[in-house]
Amino acid sequence: MIPFEFEADRGFFTQLLCREGEMLDDDAELFDFESPAAKRAAFAKTRGDIRPPIASTRLHVVAGG
Repeated sequence: MIPFEFEADRGFFTQLLCREGEMLDDDAELFDFESPAAKRAAFAKTRGDIRPPIASTRLHVVAGG
């Protein structure tokens, strides 16, 4: 069961994401209840791997019409 703090949140996301007969727990991978500190630590581990490809990407904007 997804650990929502408030039951109203569970109802909101059930209505938003589930069709009749579906369970919200089927979409549990969409929710991340880790603390912000844990998320920052996980991101910090991958930051070096992500930054060079993004920094080297060049976007070319072409005016057109």
